[in-house]
Amino acid sequence: SSGINAEYGQVMQDCYTCYCYQRQTLVLPSINNEIDRLYKLHSADYCTFIRTSCMVLIRICEDEYSLYHCFFSRSDLILQGLLESLSSTLYDYFRPMLIQNVQGFELLADICSVLKNDVIEDQVDAKGECLEAFGLLAIQMLEDAQ
Repeated sequence: SSGINAEYGQVMQDCYTCYCYQRQTLVLPSINNEIDRLYKLHSADYCTFIRTSCMVLIRICEDEYSLYHCFFSRSDLILQGLLESLSSTLYDYFRPMLIQNVQGFELLADICSVLKNDVIEDQVDAKGECLEAFGLLAIQMLEDAQ
């Protein structure tokens, strides 16, 4: 009986891993394209870029979380890994933008305000587990800006 349970557990783990790998392969190119498009569209307004990009990624994380739970009854660390991977696309734009282009304390303060108030408090804190991975990214971005 314990052998069957262990085998079942391994099969489920393989299913989680395969599902998340396939979703990442399918969704990540679209996210990269959308973040790139938003970056070009809002290249003169960093706060709008950050706010808009975060809202797009929040929606994607919520959708991916919901879709995962259509197939699986419990969350797994692999799901959080998928959501982290999808969210990290924004960080790949944010960090160089912050280092190379953002000058002045007022703009940094505005960026911090967007991240803290509009993203972390209004969205991440309010929505819980489905945005846990994205929340870690948002906190990292806020810390970098501070």
